[in-house]
Amino acid sequence: MEYDEMFERDFIARTLEIVEQYEKYIMKSVSETQQFEVTLLINCLLGLLIFPREHCFNSIPAKPIDELEEWGLSPDFIQNWGRHPGKLKSEKHYTLVEFVYRLRNAVAHARLRPHGNGVRITSLEFTDEHDFCAVVPFDNLKIFVTKLAQSVKPPPKFLRDFQ
Repeated sequence: MEYDEMFERDFIARTLEIVEQYEKYIMKSVSETQQFEVTLLINCLLGLLIFPREHCFNSIPAKPIDELEEWGLSPDFIQNWGRHPGKLKSEKHYTLVEFVYRLRNAVAHARLRPHGNGVRITSLEFTDEHDFCAVVPFDNLKIFVTKLAQSVKPPPKFLRDFQ
């Protein structure tokens, strides 16, 4: 296996491990005012959302959102699907594939807005230029990106040139 094939898979796995280590070690050892788990997760979305979308897109299951409760997702999180991007095939509309595509765009273009209860950030709002809007509770976002990271597999190098 070539290094770059291992790098893609390992980058996703190591990013997930960073989040898990933070929760296991840091969250228990610092005061609540020094806990930055939302900041860490937003930073880690590169490895947990953008990287899987860019390098493993074909392995993302095209399941409808209403079938993804075990992924931490609910159709109620989506305020507006907006206009469907022309790059996305119609059979992928309203599925996990489109949801990942839309969240990736929101993160990559810094279209995130925190929602909170006056003390803590409780959810993140994701928007894109096609009027998509989803508000995902923080705990559900952690479940979702964990499942996504665990489920995607980068294609072999020789296949990437043909995608």
